[in-house]
Amino acid sequence: MNWTGRYLRVLLHGLSRRGHEDHGEEAGTAADPTDALPDPSPELNPPFIVHGTKDDLVPWQQALRTHEALRRQGVRSEIRILDGAVHLFDMYRSYGNDKAAKQAVGEAYEFLRSQVFS
Repeated sequence: MNWTGRYLRVLLHGLSRRGHEDHGEEAGTAADPTDALPDPSPELNPPFIVHGTKDDLVPWQQALRTHEALRRQGVRSEIRILDGAVHLFDMYRSYGNDKAAKQAVGEAYEFLRSQVFS
C-alpha cells in the first residue's frame, strides 16, 4: 500500500465495529514519524539514507525530515536524494545504468564499512 493509503488512520485509531473507520484527512498529518527517533547515544548506528523522488510508498520529503531531525539531535546522518528513483530502485535492472544511483549506493556501502570497521 502506498503512503496515501488509509492504513495510517487504522494504526492511529483502530477499526470501528463495522471493520472500517474514517477519521478525516487530519489523522494522517497528526502523526510525525520523527517522533519515533531514538535519543542520541553512542550506541546509535548513524544512518545513510538513499531515497528516490518517485517513491510511492514514502515521500522523499519524509526522508529529508528524518535526516534533519537526526542531525538536530546530534546524530551523524547522511542522505542522498535520487531524482526519479522509485521505492527499492536498486532491485530493478535499470538501476545498473543509473550512474547517480550506483554512486549513492556505493557511498552508502562505504559509509557502512567506515562505521563497522572504525
